[in-house]
Amino acid sequence: MRLILLVGAALALAQAAPAQANLDLARQKNCLACHAVDQRLLGPSYQDVAARYRGQPEAVDKLTAKVLQGSAGAWGTMPMPPNRVTPAEARQLVLWVLSLAPGSAQAAPLAQPSQAAAPAWTTAAASTASLKKSERPADPRVLERGRYLVNSVLSCGNCHSPRDDDNKVIAGRELSGGRTYDTPMFRVTPGNLTSDPETGLGGWSAEDLKRALTQGVRPNGLPLAPMMPVAFFKAMTEEDLDAVAAYVLSLPPQRNPIPAPVYRQPFHAEEVPDARRPFTAQEVLADEATRGRYLATLGHCLDCHTPVVGGKTDIAADGGRGGKRVGLQKLLVPNITSHPTAGLGGWTDAEIRRALTKGISRDGRPLQYPMPWPFLATLQGRDVDALMAWLRRLPAKE
Repeated sequence: MRLILLVGAALALAQAAPAQANLDLARQKNCLACHAVDQRLLGPSYQDVAARYRGQPEAVDKLTAKVLQGSAGAWGTMPMPPNRVTPAEARQLVLWVLSLAPGSAQAAPLAQPSQAAAPAWTTAAASTASLKKSERPADPRVLERGRYLVNSVLSCGNCHSPRDDDNKVIAGRELSGGRTYDTPMFRVTPGNLTSDPETGLGGWSAEDLKRALTQGVRPNGLPLAPMMPVAFFKAMTEEDLDAVAAYVLSLPPQRNPIPAPVYRQPFHAEEVPDARRPFTAQEVLADEATRGRYLATLGHCLDCHTPVVGGKTDIAADGGRGGKRVGLQKLLVPNITSHPTAGLGGWTDAEIRRALTKGISRDGRPLQYPMPWPFLATLQGRDVDALMAWLRRLPAKE
């Protein structure tokens, strides 16, 4: 009885504390990316948490430990990562959540993070926040390789750069953050990749960035949205991964606050057959077809050019078949397999090359965004040839 009274007293203190202070703390620590007061997002609603733990004498200590250490299996398959908060902050958040019983004054829906809110996902782990640029790789050849990949086949600026009313990347603001995508699964804005310490990746280490690219996890433990082609980037050679990280972390800072993500449903990455393991540099150099397969995987071509069937993208069965609708205009993506009529099998090399590097289809129509042809146009000739060799070998599907 005494323990229950103590919990009740603690909750009363939490209710007496300014509600805005608790809301601000939750927003600052990026809790609102996965939770809301009265509805389930990626994680349970705070009201559901309060209801489940109501009356439990050890609720505060138990939930504080989960906030600090992370947990899995309590509310479904999606784990909650450890949160980068102090024990005092964790306890404050828990007391506030437990006070949010349905119908209480504190249970009003939360306002969404403002567009100017600082993105908590750009805050690096404490162990890496003090990393200096002088500690990052600076070999000019490494940086040049990274620059080439980022601005060509990876086409990072296709999503991570702001665009004008004509849908063209705004010059001088490349890679400083993109447009917001609001779907039933998530609301997310591609992040600021520049080295700005507050709104970009200025506090990230090379290891932080490489982990994000290949595992889809930010330094603060939150997952990247499924639109980030992490499953394809797992194919990147160790050397290319180092080069990309080195180049991105060398980008001049541009301040551009990005809204924190909001995840409304659990999600998972589909398996990419050619990215079950990293390629090796020796494999990439072995022959043109393998090089093309590697470049096409980094370019995540089959991410768009594969249909969604039964809620899944089965690249092994349907890779290249087309049929998916993408972008804000929900454009229908074409078949790029070697099928002679449904795909590219009847196209000449010149027609395929023109589509890849000039954005012009066989019938003269301009290819629409998000086809990243402006980035593919910067590929070296031998890499365009390799991509064409891959397309010619992509199994025909109708």
